[in-house]
Amino acid sequence: MQPTSAHEQRMTTLLCQAIQQRQVIRIRYNNKWRTVEPYLVGRHNDTDKPTLRAYYVDAPFEDQSSQRQHWRLFTVAKIEAIEQTTSTFRIRADYDPVDDNILRVDCRA
Repeated sequence: MQPTSAHEQRMTTLLCQAIQQRQVIRIRYNNKWRTVEPYLVGRHNDTDKPTLRAYYVDAPFEDQSSQRQHWRLFTVAKIEAIEQTTSTFRIRADYDPVDDNILRVDCRA
């Protein structure tokens, strides 16, 4: 298991709080703000890096090509900032809490 940086620890704590509160958040990722519903944080199977599974609420058109077009994985280390919103979310019917991409789960909806 790779060591986790202070930044990853801080982001994981904020993400887990948002997951527990079912709070829609905005994340700054690859220099772009994205609105997401966070569902799960854990270690990715292939990279062993802390990873967020989220429903991408405002996915740009070019990101909507895959079958699960709005479900995305985000590397926690690449999340530059997190902003809370006043919106909450309900668990989506197509959410699977057993994510085959995540080896060890830190928190989940």
